[in-house]
Amino acid sequence: MNRYQLAIIGLLVSTSAFAKIENLAEHWQVASNNNAAVLSQDQGYIAEFSFADGGVIISSTINGSCTSTQQQHHVAGKLVTFELKQHNKHCSLIPKKIKDKAIVNSSFNRLKTVSFNNASFTTKGFHDALIQAEKIRFTGKNS
Repeated sequence: MNRYQLAIIGLLVSTSAFAKIENLAEHWQVASNNNAAVLSQDQGYIAEFSFADGGVIISSTINGSCTSTQQQHHVAGKLVTFELKQHNKHCSLIPKKIKDKAIVNSSFNRLKTVSFNNASFTTKGFHDALIQAEKIRFTGKNS
């Protein structure tokens, strides 16, 4: 198990049998926080659908503090402004404006792979994981 996998175990390990570490970058799953999530192919980032933040947010898998309050990154080739927020020991990037959320959310909805700077995320299982996470939100049960 490498250092990236160790860093994300606490964040993403689900109680269900399908959430094995080696599968986290292969398809979207419901994480232990009941959000749909996936690990980037290089294991440097986690993308998750945050109902509280209104869409897909991206977090670093490496422990560290946010170094600023906002940054710009390329998502699917488009420049997006993110607000940075500290969540536990990780820095989360939340699309700042409605147009930024639209770019990120629509990219995960319509593309097979979404690029984030030099990293990439699969969208395989995105809709299924999102539906399952939504069911858990309303029923409190993972079925």
